[in-house]
Parts: sequence; structure tokens; C-alpha cells
Amino acid sequence: MVVLAGMCLAAMFAAPAAAIPPPIPPPAPGVAPGTAVTPATGVDMLYTATDGSVWIKQGVGTGGPPVPYGGRLVSAPAPIWTGSAEIVFGQGTGNQLWYNQTNTAFGTPWHSLGGRLTSKPGAVWLGGGTYAVFARGTDGAVWQRVHTGTVWHPWQRVGGHVLAGTGPTAAYLAGTGHIYIGVVGTNRQMYLKVANRSTGFLSIGGQTTASPALTAISPSTLVAFSRGTNGAGYYNRYTEAEGLTGWRPIGGRLTSGLAAGSGKVAGKATTYTFGLGTDNQVYEKTGTWAAYPPSFGGWVQVTG
Repeated sequence: MVVLAGMCLAAMFAAPAAAIPPPIPPPAPGVAPGTAVTPATGVDMLYTATDGSVWIKQGVGTGGPPVPYGGRLVSAPAPIWTGSAEIVFGQGTGNQLWYNQTNTAFGTPWHSLGGRLTSKPGAVWLGGGTYAVFARGTDGAVWQRVHTGTVWHPWQRVGGHVLAGTGPTAAYLAGTGHIYIGVVGTNRQMYLKVANRSTGFLSIGGQTTASPALTAISPSTLVAFSRGTNGAGYYNRYTEAEGLTGWRPIGGRLTSGLAAGSGKVAGKATTYTFGLGTDNQVYEKTGTWAAYPPSFGGWVQVTG
């Protein structure tokens, strides 16, 4: 009896078995990832999962699985780095624009900026406390909200006719102060427009049915990335002084729109492009822009 009692007490106070963590949900099919380059964690990649939850992988290339970020989105997340914080924008389940600012932890409350979105947003930091976010409205045109200092300005119509199922992207040329947006037109070509000028949309050609990506690799140089109708990735460099260099392939078998960010590695402009592969996992391609044409590595799987 004494022995049995001892066994019972041991069973009562035994350490509980370690809980098995729930599986990490994969990206939602066809929904592009998002990316931001920060000095603290390097290249961050976010994606919307099959259940609408948002996941983040910080410091892509340094290991570690994605972790929950919080929120529920119906399209691609659009993160930016503002020089002091990372802000993520997204189309919520009610099709309003929502944002979340990351400071020290994930899972903080999201805040609504209203609107009636019909696409993923595209966002860009303009220096200081100023940034802008763009989305396709119910009329098929691009609309924007701009934050200056501590104030969000009302929604403004930028114009254009954006292909349904695609959303805008944005980048800032600090050398000229011009805010560029990139969209896919109803003819499936990609277009650029300076959002803070009255000029129209400039066709940069190509054929795509997926959301494109823009990033600035210098104060005067933009690079556009797009998924072609053959599923491969392409890029096109643009400067206001020299214009376009034309679309060039970077390969791959992609099933989503693209995300792109840029930074400096050993003093050389470097681009980071993300998209979903045919296995519905996120892949990354890194480009070094020390010369033109740039040097690209292969597509590397970063989820799954």
C-alpha cells in the first residue's frame, strides 16, 4: 500500500508533457507575400496564410520559422520601414484598409483607415514621419491616403484603370521627391505614374495578370518586378534621365504577384524579390546591382 501511494503521488506531481505547437499554416494560394528591409532584422517577409492570419519571418536567410504576426487579411500584406518602426498595411475582412505598427512585440491591435478596397495595398515611406498607402477602389482606380507627421489625410483619387485581381505597388525616388506607383492596366501591361504630380500613366509594357513590385535602388533609380504570363519573373530598370532598359527574365515558376525590397550589402545595391512557387511556398531571389545588368542568384525557398 505504501508503494502504491508513492506511485500515485508521483503521478499527480509529474511534469506535464510538452505541448506540440500547432502547424504553421502555408501561404494562401495566389496571394503575394510582402517584404521590408530594416536595419535591425535585415530582410523581413510577411505572408497571409490560408486561414487569413498574418505570419512574419524576420531576417530571411538567417534561419528560424515564420511566427504569428496577428490580424486577419484577405490579400497581401504591405510592410514598410519608416526609419524607426515597421508598419504593416493590409486589406481586412471587411475590405477596409488596416495597419499595425510593430515596436517590441507582435499581436498588437490593428487600426482601421477606412476605405472600400478591391485589392491589396501598396505602401511607401517618404522620409521622417511621412508615408503613403495606395489601393484599388471600387471604381477600379487607384486611391491614396498620406500620413504626415501625426495626421492621416483623407482618401484621394489618383486615377487609372487597374486590372481586377491586382493591386498597386509604390516606391520613392529621394533624388527628385517623386512618389511612383506601379499598376497593371486592363490591357495587362504595367504602368508607372508619379502620384504627387499631375502627369499621366506611362506604359512600361510587358504582359501580366499579377500584382507587380517596385523598389528604389538609389535616389534616382527604380526597378520594377513582374510575373509574366508564362509564370517566370522579370525586371525592368527605370531612371527619369534615361528611361527604361526593357524587361529581362529572372526565371522561376511563380503563382502569385511579387514583393520587392532593396538595401546595401558591402556598399552595393541589393534587391530582394519574393513570390509563391508552384508548391505554394514563398521563394526569394537576390540581385546585386554593382553593374548593369545585375547579378542574380537562384530562387531560394524560405517557407515550408
